[in-house]
Amino acid sequence: MASSTGIRVASKRAGAMAFAIAASAALSGSCVDRVSAERQGAEVFADRAYSSSRFNGYACATCHRATPSEQPGRVLPGAMLAGSTRRSTFWGGSVVAFEDAVALCFEKFMRGGRFDPTDDRSIALYAYLDSLASRPDAVTTPIPVTIPLTTSPPGPGDATRGQRVYDNACGYCHGAPRAAQRPIPSASTLPDDTEREHGVAQGYSIETLRQVFVEKTRHGAFLGFAGFMPPFSTETLPDQDLADIVAYLAPTLR
Repeated sequence: MASSTGIRVASKRAGAMAFAIAASAALSGSCVDRVSAERQGAEVFADRAYSSSRFNGYACATCHRATPSEQPGRVLPGAMLAGSTRRSTFWGGSVVAFEDAVALCFEKFMRGGRFDPTDDRSIALYAYLDSLASRPDAVTTPIPVTIPLTTSPPGPGDATRGQRVYDNACGYCHGAPRAAQRPIPSASTLPDDTEREHGVAQGYSIETLRQVFVEKTRHGAFLGFAGFMPPFSTETLPDQDLADIVAYLAPTLR
């Protein structure tokens, strides 16, 4: 099983089928009702207002593809979701109920408070995601997620390639380096905020500062280290890609 940090989430609710049972009960009416729910669920998937927190900057679509062909070129921290309602485990095996996997995102990253699987929007979201499970490109087996338990400073990187990787993996939330305006306003200004907290002026070495970028990217919010940022696994963002990103940002470090 993939190693992970801070993602050990026990199933505290009724179990893996609780969400499905609630949704099935609510959608037991006509086919028209189910089609309407699936359409609403697709809207919920793309809507940051799914979480009512004024501090939330994420929609499900911020971190996940619904189907393999969506958002081509982007490097997303979350797994592709077509087939997810049929998977047996999530987060590298550390979460065993679909409901708990959704709750983790909703509560930890979207700051939405306690997740309610019986909420109309949640039921619609389930209906939409479950409708994708019949697609020929759906993945119903668990998707590997490896979050290293420890991190170290990145190796040598290619700054030119790092800019391309940064644009595809980081820019959608953080914007360009040192940008005053960011697509998600609550996202850090890179590398300014990291440098301000962990830079040479604060007594840290350049090597430590470089490692901080790795730590934030690999562990995200789970160590209380990066606000509400989700972690990037080694499958979604290999070590060399991360080293290239740091090489791209490094020349701007003061």
